[in-house]
Amino acid sequence: MRLHHTTWIVIPIIGMAFIGVGLGLWGYNQHLEKQAIIYQTEAQYANTFHTLVSNMQNTQIQLAETQISTDPSTFQQHLRDLWRLNYASQQEIGRLPLALMPMHTTQAFLVHVCKNMEQWMNDNTPPTNKKVQKQLQVYYNESRQLHTQLTGLQEKVMDKNLQWLAVNQDLAHSHGDNQIIDGFRDLDHVSKTFTESEFSPESVHRQSQPHFSSAQPILTGQQATQQLAHFLGSGDWKKWSVNLTGKGAIRPDYLIHGTIDGNTLSGAVSKNSGHIIYFHIAQDNQPSNKLIFDVLQAQSIAHKFLQSRGIYAPLVQDIQPYNSQVYIVLNPEYLGTPVLGRSIVLKVSLISGKVIQYDASQYYDYPVTLVPQRQFSAAQLKQKLSNNFHIEQQRSVLLLDDQHHYQPAVVFDGVIYHETYRVFVNAVTGKEMHIDLLSKL
Repeated sequence: MRLHHTTWIVIPIIGMAFIGVGLGLWGYNQHLEKQAIIYQTEAQYANTFHTLVSNMQNTQIQLAETQISTDPSTFQQHLRDLWRLNYASQQEIGRLPLALMPMHTTQAFLVHVCKNMEQWMNDNTPPTNKKVQKQLQVYYNESRQLHTQLTGLQEKVMDKNLQWLAVNQDLAHSHGDNQIIDGFRDLDHVSKTFTESEFSPESVHRQSQPHFSSAQPILTGQQATQQLAHFLGSGDWKKWSVNLTGKGAIRPDYLIHGTIDGNTLSGAVSKNSGHIIYFHIAQDNQPSNKLIFDVLQAQSIAHKFLQSRGIYAPLVQDIQPYNSQVYIVLNPEYLGTPVLGRSIVLKVSLISGKVIQYDASQYYDYPVTLVPQRQFSAAQLKQKLSNNFHIEQQRSVLLLDDQHHYQPAVVFDGVIYHETYRVFVNAVTGKEMHIDLLSKL
């Protein structure tokens, strides 16, 4: 009888314990789901704000570029780009908890810029309009302030690991010291008064467009291997392996692997004509880590390496030392004029003083054939740029247009709003081809 009585007491207790455990697990799962939603929302807000900061920086760059050229067609294109950037920024602001944050005047600024851009496009406003140029200058100064404020606020949020959703609680309890809110209020005070690109002509990352001729000789794998060995000045090539690139490759090349002076070698030789497209020598056996050569010596080594192989590329487009190597980008000449977009890239070891990497894919993929006659002098093209763009350097070049045809052009390096830009102007049409920002905002 006592056991029966005890059972009736224990069973409810056990049942309540199971219910408690079940509720605990349910509550814990609910907590996990809630935390997942919070993390997802926080990540969404952080990504949105990062994009907004990036758009504002690009707007600042685009405003400067818009004032550089006085060509009507390129001016209209810049206006369209500005309209798209500011419209995108409005969309990003719309994804932030706008009801919680005082960003109304910032949004009003973006709307005002969009409306002006749209009106100037519809009216086909010329770039010589003084009122428009003055307004663009005002927009540039204000966008610079906005970008500075946005960047500062972003760094504050990231450095102190502040939470966007905490704004809601602060406002609900009438707290005015939340740093996100304060940051946006500062941003509003500012706004109340208120792009190595791969498409750049000088980029070494432009997509290759191989050109082949039926008159070019066709090499066997063994001939390609011997060609690379001769190029490197090596007689130890018989143990090197060679394979032809498969379907889908941009060009039929022989891929070669082996060793040279105890170091691992990989290279590529074109099946058509047998050009040395690429090679890399891994520094497996370095005598020491002591740097024996300097950057100027490395540059001289690169020039001599090409000249001894019949390639004349005197113009140094870029030179960057890092660790024990120097990265050098050289441009060839055509009839005395530097050719951009036809770069040869080399790496020189500061330990051994040897060229350990070579890439001539652009050099062979973009041969200079027919070049039209220049119709504008550098002085005439200079007149097509804004007086606000203070030119410090200029040079005549050849570069590829969007249709991969070489065009004579003039490159102008200059300063506007304390930032350095490079402008490429077509010497045949007188039209702006491209603008690069050289200094970092």
